[in-house]
Amino acid sequence: MAAGDPYPVAPRRVEAMAKAPQQSRRVLVIDDIADLRFLLRAHLERRGFDVVADAADPDVGQALAEEHQPDGVIIDMTMPGFDVLAAIGRLRATLPNASILAASATPADIDNEGLACAAGADGYFDKAAGFDDLVRQFASLFDEAE
Repeated sequence: MAAGDPYPVAPRRVEAMAKAPQQSRRVLVIDDIADLRFLLRAHLERRGFDVVADAADPDVGQALAEEHQPDGVIIDMTMPGFDVLAAIGRLRATLPNASILAASATPADIDNEGLACAAGADGYFDKAAGFDDLVRQFASLFDEAE
């Protein structure tokens, strides 16, 4: 350490900090199908994400978002009885810096991606492409934000 360094740090400490693993991104999963929540959790955790909670509907998801303040949310766009676009807007208001990915397995004649992004999502994913691709796209949202 040179005399007068404003932030004296031992060289070994700098090297250790550089090698330290990044903190896991905290994620909330919202999907009305329990098996899909389970599969998403497994794929996310395998890629190093920390799934802090999951919910079967957007109302419970909103409460969990307020409680856990996750870094990211994956939300299913097709949940009968719920206005998912409004839910995405509420999530964005609650989590202004979080990465939000809307996903659906339902083919639609409408522009789901455009609607989801207009509501506040950072991206849209067609679940038919598979969970590995979904998790890769979700992870890329964090890379774009940095």
